[in-house]
Amino acid sequence: MASNPPELCEILFFEGAVRSSKTIVSLQWWVGFLRRAPAGQTLMVGVTIDTLIRNLLMPLQELYGANRITWSRGTGMANILGRDVIIMGASDVRSFSKVQGLTLVGAYVDELTNMREDFFDMLTSRMSALGARIIATCNPEGPKHWLLVKYLKRCKWWIQRDGTRKFDTDDVQIKGKAEVRMPWMRVTFVLEDNVWLCRTNPTYVENIKRSKTGVFYRRMILAEWVSADGMVYDSFDVNKHTIPLEHLPTIERVLSASLDYGQNHDTRGYLLGLGQYQVNARTGLPRWKAPASKDPHTSRYGLFILAEYAPAAQMTVGAHASGFEAFLKAHAHWGAPEWIFVDPAALAFKTELWARGHTNAVGAHNKVLPGIQTVQGLFATGGLFIVTENNPRLIDMIPAYMWDQKAGERGVTAVLKENDDENDGMRYAIFSTRAAWRQHISLAPVSESELEPAA
Repeated sequence: MASNPPELCEILFFEGAVRSSKTIVSLQWWVGFLRRAPAGQTLMVGVTIDTLIRNLLMPLQELYGANRITWSRGTGMANILGRDVIIMGASDVRSFSKVQGLTLVGAYVDELTNMREDFFDMLTSRMSALGARIIATCNPEGPKHWLLVKYLKRCKWWIQRDGTRKFDTDDVQIKGKAEVRMPWMRVTFVLEDNVWLCRTNPTYVENIKRSKTGVFYRRMILAEWVSADGMVYDSFDVNKHTIPLEHLPTIERVLSASLDYGQNHDTRGYLLGLGQYQVNARTGLPRWKAPASKDPHTSRYGLFILAEYAPAAQMTVGAHASGFEAFLKAHAHWGAPEWIFVDPAALAFKTELWARGHTNAVGAHNKVLPGIQTVQGLFATGGLFIVTENNPRLIDMIPAYMWDQKAGERGVTAVLKENDDENDGMRYAIFSTRAAWRQHISLAPVSESELEPAA
């Protein structure tokens, strides 16, 4: 069944862990389908057109050659082994109307859980040609997510995490109502399904597992559809992840100053540094009092939250800007920040900084969930520490930052809009600079669609 889905299968879902080979396997099935599909229009959809090209078309070029896989962003068309395929991003507001007018024989959808339910419903309604098929990929989300409830639970065929195959025609109870099984197939992947990666780079695989904790481990490694509840940063330990100022190692670079600016909520900013620290060769724990060493077996890079900007509430934009400049000057002994990342919604404040000559002030990357995954992974792997004396509010607010259980009941993974000012400011500083520090600190990637630039 894994190599040949049933002929009557109308939708083929590939879901499961990150780096589990589900994308490359699904692309090979997609190419096989295109070769034998009936005449008619076909479509490939990504969260954005950029992620579609990066996640799908470029890997296809590596497999089949640049002359056999081509595309044009201007026309919104690709050619795959001689077959024309429409390409589009689902985040484009025009995509819904574009799909609404199509009659399709085939569609490939990447990262489906990041798309709207009504978009996918519309797409399924356009597959009216005989022999039409949809192939879709996704990572797990919460147990109330529309994709799991409305589609995956109703699949007749399922290749489960352990490789066992299940065929079920009995009605399934969904929200207290009996729903018929549909001619759809679900294939669940775990990390170990990527045999080549596990065999050739087991250290990388272990790093992926170590950097995912809590709900993200269960979703991204174990391929479970589970709720996010409790503390957001459940890997944070005040005894492990804080460092006295006197033990701070040499800061090689000040990567950023961040600012979560607010008129109706507290403004918080953070200074992020990069430096090397000593580790105990036996336990792997930090040795803050040890002398500096370049030995890769006894030292490693880490990120350090150096200082906190916590001004009074209800200040003017100009007063905030002056206060922030004073904050930077007070900590200039570490060096000037390479970037200043400001809440993307705070255009007036960013404009004020530019007027004062801070041309390195830009909008922060504000993708919440991948930013949280990154911070959580750094805590879990010993890549992030907070200077105790300089960040009292952040240290207090990290344990108070909680998942929104009511949102989870609606199938949405979200955080409560409480105790978030400090946590947002920290996330801006860290996630917006990942291109600078990831060459030094190994961390599992987040979803490619979440790496789009901030607006």
